[in-house]
Amino acid sequence: MADARYWRVAKSVFVAKDAATAKAYATDPDGPYVYYYRSLLTQAQNAGRIELFKTRRDQADNRG
Repeated sequence: MADARYWRVAKSVFVAKDAATAKAYATDPDGPYVYYYRSLLTQAQNAGRIELFKTRRDQADNRG
């Protein structure tokens, strides 16, 4: 079991002039945030740890 003394929390923050610009940047399919989270998802799948992205363990593994 993981030792909570070594856990760390990270958070991404993007500042824009307005909410529409920030949302467009964060959700752009070719943008850096989508790339980053898609990469994390792929790594979790390859390591057999897809449950890290689920809100419930009984959720299906597919994204469809």
